[in-house]
Amino acid sequence: MFILAVFVLLQPLQAQKQEGDKDQGNNQEEAKQDTLDRLYFGGYMWARFSNFETRLEVSPQMGYHVTERLDAGVGGKYMYYYFNSELAGTGNLSSHIFGGSVFTSYIVIQNMNKILPFNLNGRLVAHLEYEALNMPHQVDITRDRSGRFWSQNYFVGGGLRQQLGKRAFISFLLLYNLNEKSYTPYYNNPMIRISFGF
Repeated sequence: MFILAVFVLLQPLQAQKQEGDKDQGNNQEEAKQDTLDRLYFGGYMWARFSNFETRLEVSPQMGYHVTERLDAGVGGKYMYYYFNSELAGTGNLSSHIFGGSVFTSYIVIQNMNKILPFNLNGRLVAHLEYEALNMPHQVDITRDRSGRFWSQNYFVGGGLRQQLGKRAFISFLLLYNLNEKSYTPYYNNPMIRISFGF
C-alpha cells in the first residue's frame, strides 16, 4: 500500500518534469530561431570599363542585428584591376587584390518621415569599417615592384537605409577613408557605396 501511495504521488511530479523539459526545449528552439532571424547576408558589386582600364569588385558581407539599432558584421573582398598603359607607351598592368573587413552600423534615425516632408520610410545610419587588402607592390610606386603588401583602410560615414520588405534592405552610403594613400585601390575620397542585405 505504501508503494502504491508513493507511486501515485510521484506521477504529478514526473508530469511536471516532462512539461518543464518540453518548455526548456521550446525556449532553446525560440532562442535559436531568434539568432537566425538576426543574421543577414548581402554585400555589393562594382565594375568599371573603359579603353584604359577594367576594374571589378565583389564584396560579400554577413551581418548580425545586435540590437534594433546596432549591426555588426564581417565581409570579404576581391578586386581585379587591369590598366592598359600601352596607350601611354609603358606596358600593361593587371593585379588581383583581396582581403576582408569588419564593420558596424548604427541607426541614428529610425523613420526619416518624421524629419522630411515626403514619404521616404528610410533610416539614417552611421557606419564604421576597417578593411585590410592584400595588394601587389606594383600598384605602389614607392615600393619595390615585386611581392605583395597589406593596405589598411578606415572608413567612416553614413547614409540612408531603405527597407525593401520585412528583411531586405538597400543602403546608400557616403564613406570617407581616414587612411587615404597614393596606392589605395579607390579613386574617390569620399566614395559612394550601394549595398544590399536580406
